[in-house]
Amino acid sequence: MGMFNFTLRETIDLSTSVFALCLALTIASMPNGFMGMFGQPVMVMSNFILFFIIITPAFVLHEMGHRFTAMKYGAEAHYQGFPMWILFMLIGAILFGFVFAATGAVVIFARYLTPKENAEISLAGPKVNIILTIIFLILLLGLPFAKDMISENMYNIASTVFSYSAFINAFLATFNLVPIWPLDGSKILPYSFPMWGMWFGISLILLVIIKPEMLTFILFLVLLSLLLSSINRRVKIR
Repeated sequence: MGMFNFTLRETIDLSTSVFALCLALTIASMPNGFMGMFGQPVMVMSNFILFFIIITPAFVLHEMGHRFTAMKYGAEAHYQGFPMWILFMLIGAILFGFVFAATGAVVIFARYLTPKENAEISLAGPKVNIILTIIFLILLLGLPFAKDMISENMYNIASTVFSYSAFINAFLATFNLVPIWPLDGSKILPYSFPMWGMWFGISLILLVIIKPEMLTFILFLVLLSLLLSSINRRVKIR
């Protein structure tokens, strides 16, 4: 199967995942959560469209990074949506206003992959998000120079899309590099701490530049994951 050949099942799973993720983010973004969606159709629709524009490249290209890298190493790979994960994500958005952006994963079939190849496949997704973050930050910084060439409405729309895109991509990269199973970081850190540390550091710096208040949350997750990993190693030794 060629890199750009997608099965019908894969196309449906990707489309469903993007739709569900945008819906969950729309629910979480409403002033009064899920109940706030009723009676505000314009806000619901505008938020959903905004998230669709932002999430589609961030999420799809992240997954394709994994897929294409795995196929480069001779493995068979395709995206598979996980209905239970999607359900839990939507329930979390409805009940708590928090979106755990896990809707599926690239499933890989290979006779053998070296630890380095496994780590590079896992790193490929966050790498894509880091590159997209930098691109959108550059576009955001360059936007004022185009202010006189576009309408105020278009300027405001572009500013919103670029800023949200930069944040979402930085968050996806950083969050996925947290070394908690089944996130990408849990497959990179055991292979190479320097590799994990460098890319996690880059993504965290970008995220903090965009949204400093995220630092505490991300560091809490990292410390928690390292603590759990340490406990797990001690249990195995005993």
